[in-house]
Amino acid sequence: MRKITFLIVAAALFATDLVTKDWAFQFAGIPHDRGVIILEDYELSAGETIEVTDPVCGKIYLQGKSSPAKTYWLIEDLAGVQTSVNAGALFGMGQGQGNLFAIISIAVGLVLLFSVFFGKATQSRVLTISFALVLAGILGNLYDRLGLHGLGQLIPVEAEPGTFLVQTQIVRDWILMYIGSYPWPNYNIADVCLVVATGLILIYVLFLDRRNPQPEEDA
Repeated sequence: MRKITFLIVAAALFATDLVTKDWAFQFAGIPHDRGVIILEDYELSAGETIEVTDPVCGKIYLQGKSSPAKTYWLIEDLAGVQTSVNAGALFGMGQGQGNLFAIISIAVGLVLLFSVFFGKATQSRVLTISFALVLAGILGNLYDRLGLHGLGQLIPVEAEPGTFLVQTQIVRDWILMYIGSYPWPNYNIADVCLVVATGLILIYVLFLDRRNPQPEEDA
């Protein structure tokens, strides 16, 4: 029963992450001012390079100047919707390491599935939900890192001034939050799943596992 619960929770949160990303980027717009584009609009693909003098590149920059990222406040100066992209991991860490994070994500996902279906993870309700949250978070951001969203970002090539690389290994973020006067790095539902899962696992390891040395009965 808990294996089914694991799959349902993971699938529901994964779908929620993708749907909310699509919604936010339609509602608040694509952050063209950060070099983000819809690849299909310019017939570009991952790994291509483009020069400033190229008419397409000029067109992209004109669009970027007229379409900066917009902010829609849900609670004024505290929480809102603002689209951005992240080429790193959680909250922007490890910029430019998309391939590495994709490999790590796949490896961790496989370990999770093995633990749930062949290990003892589902003997605990807390671990079952925690692992479902982790899997949802991994899949949500992995979807973006594989470039399945159809977006690209122009990244300057340091060795060739005036040349830009089309990068598609970018994660869509849209949740904006301020802590006092400090703007927290934008994040998404997948990030929330990973943070909540980490907290639940810590609670389990520090408290529940010690109090309940015997496996919980599956229900």
